Amino acid sequence: MINFYLRYLKDAAKTQAPLHELLKGAKKKDRRKVHWTDNTRRIFEKCKTDLAEAALLSFPRSGLPLSLCTDASDFAVGAVLQQLENEGWKPIAFYSKKLNETQTRYSTYDRELLGIYLSVKHFKHLLEGNDFVTYTDPKPLTFAFKQKNEKASPRQQRQLQYISEFSCNIQHVLGKDNFVADALSRIESISEINFDAIAEEQTIDEELQQLLHNNSLKFKPSTLPSGKKSLV
Repeated sequence: MINFYLRYLKDAAKTQAPLHELLKGAKKKDRRKVHWTDNTRRIFEKCKTDLAEAALLSFPRSGLPLSLCTDASDFAVGAVLQQLENEGWKPIAFYSKKLNETQTRYSTYDRELLGIYLSVKHFKHLLEGNDFVTYTDPKPLTFAFKQKNEKASPRQQRQLQYISEFSCNIQHVLGKDNFVADALSRIESISEINFDAIAEEQTIDEELQQLLHNNSLKFKPSTLPSGKKSLV
């Protein structure tokens, strides 16, 4: 995931050098223990902080190319919606959802299709009326809209039908190159954001209240789905 946003990280190579040293001579599926010290822990935490600061969400801008990168693991699906700015992909929003017990038993194809379906459904307000490309790992999914309907199960047909209302452009990307969505699909514990609690905290936030009463600024509160509170 860090490599994907490398161009936005200052002195990334220098910062990560000690961590790369730990991987020298490592092979695929290498199970050797890594010598972890207080210094490497601090470097690892700095990498996470740098990534969080670099991957600030961009404001959606009309007319810019969009891409939706999705991935699915054995227990979750993940996605990142991006727009092309200054010859580089910048994230607009992230999405991750843990699979229920039934969904974890789906085939790889069905989990990946579910990942696209759920991601499109989640980002529909940003995707409607816009051309975008969906990138996913399983190559067979790139032919999903070209196959005969009878070859797809009823569930697959429903999901493909919904996706097709937004875009039929699904392209293949190797899993090892799909850093961001892959990382999001491997989050084992996903916490939902309590917007009502945030709205409650905003009412007692002194700095925010001062800004709300500043004549030079204009804020528009949004009513939450619960209908009980508004969020600035």
